[in-house]
Amino acid sequence: MKFATQTFSGKLKLKSIKKALKIVGITIGAIIMIFLIFLFALRFSPVQTFLTKKAAAYLSDQLNTTVSLKRIDVEFFKTIVLEEFYIEDQDHDTLIYADKLYANFKLLQIKKQVIDLNEIALEGGVFNLKTWADHKGSNYDFIADYFSPPQVDTVIVDTLNHETWKINFDDVRLVNSRFIYEDIGYPFVEYGVDFSHLDVTNVNGIFRSIYFKKDTIFSEIEALSFNEKSGFGVLQLFGNAKIHSTLLEVKDLKLETKNSNIKAHLIFSMDSFLSYNDFNEAVEINTDFDESLVAFEDIAFFAPELKDLKEKVFLTGKVTGTVSNMKGRNVEMHLLSDTYLKGSFDLRGLPIIDETFIYLKVSELRTSKSSLERMPLFPFSSGKHLEVPENFELLGTINFKGSFTGFVTDFVAYGEFNTALGQMVTDISLKSNQTIPQYTGKVKMNRFNAGRFFGIE
Repeated sequence: MKFATQTFSGKLKLKSIKKALKIVGITIGAIIMIFLIFLFALRFSPVQTFLTKKAAAYLSDQLNTTVSLKRIDVEFFKTIVLEEFYIEDQDHDTLIYADKLYANFKLLQIKKQVIDLNEIALEGGVFNLKTWADHKGSNYDFIADYFSPPQVDTVIVDTLNHETWKINFDDVRLVNSRFIYEDIGYPFVEYGVDFSHLDVTNVNGIFRSIYFKKDTIFSEIEALSFNEKSGFGVLQLFGNAKIHSTLLEVKDLKLETKNSNIKAHLIFSMDSFLSYNDFNEAVEINTDFDESLVAFEDIAFFAPELKDLKEKVFLTGKVTGTVSNMKGRNVEMHLLSDTYLKGSFDLRGLPIIDETFIYLKVSELRTSKSSLERMPLFPFSSGKHLEVPENFELLGTINFKGSFTGFVTDFVAYGEFNTALGQMVTDISLKSNQTIPQYTGKVKMNRFNAGRFFGIE
């Protein structure tokens, strides 16, 4: 009986184990089935949107602001599409908005905290960034603070080996987007691009091969176009860019506006981004121009004193320094209708031309009286131009090799002139800012018809 009882007991235990295993198996199977159903359900946009809206509501509560999303569509580990994505700042103003945001994944490594994206495309995007002139901080700090790891002792950080997520992307495509930047409390400028109060609209373009090195951004820019509220606009821009708070460098730059067409290697150096507000004095230029057409109307958006100067210059050569203290080397220029200049220059005092000290070392200068008379005088809104003595008409096309030193109305010309009246080698001073122009110095003439020039023959 005892054996029978033990056998019965053993069968009971075995039966219980089998039952338990069956229940566990059913439970695990059910969990797997639920998980598979969940994954299958997640393939459908309505389910994804429902869950994402729940997450957006959670973030709204955590960030004490509004986070909303109309629709999301996810193809796992491949693409994600957000529609009408919106985040407010804590003053209930738009911080970020996108009609449509598309991301294409190349690699997702959760353990290594790395996301590699082939492309991010933003359609109808708005970035509204604000800072304050009287204190540090911005309207997006609360988001950065929320997602930043807590500040703990350095030893603990090293022990726990905390790492931040790394997000890399090959291409960023912008379609009909807008960028707003306000430095609240900083004064407005009356004319031109105001770098403390930017409003850039109709932004379209592609940024390829983007990467970050410390606090510097590198990217290939392709077909970038935009309009700024000042009236300055770019039809298309190409180049390899390096961007830092104290440096802007664009290699192989091709820039087209409605007035200019520039090909160059461009470098702007400055103390900070706000140096652009004092462009003439605070931004160092180091630029190699390659057969570029430059309109002063475009330059005026950054150097407002040039407003109303309608001239254009066709330029090749190297230009360095600030606008107020500029140097040109191995320069070729076509300007003022039929003036050609080849040589080097130093200009101190721009953009006020009649107060600018000029040193020109001229390899070749070709001009005429009518061309010189097109030279506008500051202020350019007055419409006044350089007054040239009538007898200069007799010189015809003026060719010069030598140097000019001084101001446009008070200068010394040293060199060789070839004109319709003959040749002159000069070391003379000309003051044309008086009722009667005054000439002093030495002139050596070679078959030059001086009597006709001075009206005494």
